[in-house]
Amino acid sequence: MIFLFGALAAPVSALQTNIKIETYNQAYASGANNHTYMYVEPDSLDMVSRSYMHLNDNLDYYAYRFDNTGWARSSGAFLEDTNVPYNWMSFNNWPTGPFENPTRLPEFYDFEASGGGPLVVNTTLETRTFGLTFGQHTAVPVDEGYTYFGTLGISGQEFVHLTVASNQDDVTWAVTVLDPEGRFITSYNGADGDIWTLPFKPSVSGTYYVVLQAFPSSGTFALFDILPVAVSPQLIAPGNIITGELPTGEIVIRDDTGSWVHQEMAPTVHTYKVNSGNDVASLAYVFNYPNGILPITQMHSIGFTSSAFEYGYNGGVRYDEGAGFPSNGEYFFRGGPYYVTVIGGDGTQYTLYHQMNSHGALPLNEEFQFENYIGATVTRGYTLDVEEPSILRMNSTAPGGDLTVRLTGLFEDGFRNERTIVFSNNLQSSPEYYLPVGEYFVEMVIPSYVNHWVEFNLGPMVDDTNTIINDIGGFIVDTDIFQMYNMTIFLNNQDNVTVALDVTIYDTSGHEIHNAGMLLANRWDGSQIQPHPTYWANDTFSYLGQDWYDGHAFVGICAYLVNNNTEIPATNSYGDYPVDLTIQWTNSLNDYFVNVESLDVSTGAAEYNFTLPYPGDANELHGLMLNTTQGTWYNVSVMSGDIGGRTPTLYSSYDGRTHSTSWTDLNDEYVGTLQDYSFQFGAISDYLFLEFDLARNQAIDGFLWVRITPIETHQLLVEPVTPLGPDILAILGGVVLPVAIGVGVIVVVYIVYVKRIKK
Repeated sequence: MIFLFGALAAPVSALQTNIKIETYNQAYASGANNHTYMYVEPDSLDMVSRSYMHLNDNLDYYAYRFDNTGWARSSGAFLEDTNVPYNWMSFNNWPTGPFENPTRLPEFYDFEASGGGPLVVNTTLETRTFGLTFGQHTAVPVDEGYTYFGTLGISGQEFVHLTVASNQDDVTWAVTVLDPEGRFITSYNGADGDIWTLPFKPSVSGTYYVVLQAFPSSGTFALFDILPVAVSPQLIAPGNIITGELPTGEIVIRDDTGSWVHQEMAPTVHTYKVNSGNDVASLAYVFNYPNGILPITQMHSIGFTSSAFEYGYNGGVRYDEGAGFPSNGEYFFRGGPYYVTVIGGDGTQYTLYHQMNSHGALPLNEEFQFENYIGATVTRGYTLDVEEPSILRMNSTAPGGDLTVRLTGLFEDGFRNERTIVFSNNLQSSPEYYLPVGEYFVEMVIPSYVNHWVEFNLGPMVDDTNTIINDIGGFIVDTDIFQMYNMTIFLNNQDNVTVALDVTIYDTSGHEIHNAGMLLANRWDGSQIQPHPTYWANDTFSYLGQDWYDGHAFVGICAYLVNNNTEIPATNSYGDYPVDLTIQWTNSLNDYFVNVESLDVSTGAAEYNFTLPYPGDANELHGLMLNTTQGTWYNVSVMSGDIGGRTPTLYSSYDGRTHSTSWTDLNDEYVGTLQDYSFQFGAISDYLFLEFDLARNQAIDGFLWVRITPIETHQLLVEPVTPLGPDILAILGGVVLPVAIGVGVIVVVYIVYVKRIKK
């Protein structure tokens, strides 16, 4: 199909735009129980413009969207003889700690005809794509209700300016750039006839995706012009100052009438780069806006970015910070290159100053003084190299308003993390921070007329069972999914000391799992350790959660108080005392579970019968390690005896950690009685653990018979977006386009293929 829009102004005499529409139809019949089960796995490169359900019968359904506490079940219905839009990809995020990206979790669907008979789930997924080329304008007509995906091949371009122009009012619109791995690079939300340039640093070579949506207030479509330009940023060497002007203005005089008019124009965009080597530097900026009778018509901004990503999105978010309508400020950084982009117009002037601004390596585990008497807020920059996983606590004599500390880490995996450090006036009350291996820099923001002391307490966590801790340190311990662990800390010092410990356990992502206090003590008679009359020389606590990663965890320990306990009460405190500690970290799953058995239900039904001898315990845990098939819906049938209560819980191995689904969600499809019942679940991985927490009547020998049956489940198939080149004629096999079209836009809309699958 070829559409000619002759009345729309285009940047050149004629623009040829190729819109490719791919449709993919899938139809799945119901199974033996007249239900159709569907599974949808999240993929950041699954790009769908719009999807539909085609109904030949009234249809009811449940959607099971997994989340951080299990799943959220919602219900809905469709009417027969309709074709309705339906979004299959409404995934929930599973949050992590500060050093991992949240995980998008899959979803299951259960469809049933309202009358209970056989049914067919018939759906069509449609994807609309267009190609972009560097240095070439591309006009894109966008229909309301559809998402469009532009493809741009990048290989070797250092930096890109992507200008998006809306050709109409009464519309809001959004554009997002994703890299070849689906990671978020940049975005912009516009309105009416805005023209904006998105500056970004490419991450890897490959196909980038420009995601475009429009929401017209009236009408059904909007027209956009998109122009990608490769740029080579100008280097600002340390000690150099750059001045520049943003000349673009939207108040112009027409040549034909001499009238003053407002004309939407692209802003002026200048990008520079800076590099500080392995030290800390800063880039200071000031803006000078014009004063006069003409208004400021252009948006102004300054942005700072690099090759790094930040945690917080599926796969990562490109590091980018900045300000709109900036006046003055200063960015601190370490290494590089970093890129600074200035955007605006109306004759606005700006100045950029790159200066080395380091106070050297951050002093650790000792007090140092900071002061400022110059009458303005100053920032001190320090380097901090962390060569093994560590924990940090900061204490200071400064009240909260007299010091702000920002800590930024740069890691080998290309990510960065920035945190504001909260502190107190003593070690015990100061918050604790887990620091992975990396290169950090510290910014101490000091108001004027301030004079205080500060101490940064940093201690390593060792991959060993014994360590010496001066104030702060810890251990690295092995963990595995589904497991439970006991931890015992032993005090080894041959001395008369009582030691107060604050113990915090972090998972691999830096998320705090558990915290507890310990008070340990030893007595030394000159030849051997004697028991303390009040306190033990070791302490054990059990964290019964099963939310571990497949890898390791970190045990942070702060020895905030060491007292000589020769006298009671022990009040003679030792400072910087080397506390000798040993850790015992043991897998305790079998200590808490009466039985843990294995069951393979990956290809067919299987069962297991737990015998529950009389009298047993009032409460017992029994578990099944399940081999399953990811993306399959399962039915669980249970018969039991001598049971007064039961609470099943499902644990799943997903994205290298343990996801749990409680009985609150598992009982959504519950049928039966206390003793004999059934429920259902969806397998989001190939390896699951099903726990039964039983309350025994303790009257007779009991049993727990469990049968797990897989139910036919269909996975929604999504075709990947393929790059679309600019030459439509080659694709169409030499279709002749009209020659005399005047000033306009040629929009070639074509269907490459239509796929259908039936099961």
